[in-house]
Amino acid sequence: MLALSAAIGIGALHGPAVAATGSGAFAARGIGAQSCKNITAVAAGKKADELVQLSSAWVAGYISQYNRATSNTYEAVPIVDNVVLGKLAINVCRSNPDTLFEAVAASLVASFSRGALSDESPDIELKNGNSRAVLRRGVVRLVQQELIREGFLPAGSVDGDYGPGTRAALSKFQEARGITMTGVPDPQTLVHLFAMGEKAKGAIKN
Repeated sequence: MLALSAAIGIGALHGPAVAATGSGAFAARGIGAQSCKNITAVAAGKKADELVQLSSAWVAGYISQYNRATSNTYEAVPIVDNVVLGKLAINVCRSNPDTLFEAVAASLVASFSRGALSDESPDIELKNGNSRAVLRRGVVRLVQQELIREGFLPAGSVDGDYGPGTRAALSKFQEARGITMTGVPDPQTLVHLFAMGEKAKGAIKN
């Protein structure tokens, strides 16, 4: 499972937002209204599993509403596993104790902006040996674009197909970042490709 350090930073917490009042104030509800200090205190206790479930559901609802309310956005975040996103949010909280959980959910959306999809795209499963990843088909093209940007695929390689070249490039990228070499765009790899940049090398462990 993913363990996130401060790599998804507090800078992402201060992006633009649509607010209900002229001063930018709005009412957060549920776990979103809790401070990260409270969230992490619960995460260290016996209710940790319950918190992950609550966090996952809240983040999934937040992203669903964001997708619905934001123009030209079908899917704001390339990771489809809500439990992974819930755990990411809790871990970001650990580095931002005075922040509301709602702002952390917003930071995830902002951090993954390069992995957002504007058009409808179905979920697909990719396999390489015993490794597998579930993601939206359109994300494959975005993964290829990032691999080109990072120098692991040659220019002009974007075709949306998960072929040998893409598998090899993913393995090389994973090796360079010090993460598990699966050859598939699993959540750990998607975080490194879209949300964390070079500063995140080694920041996520299994």
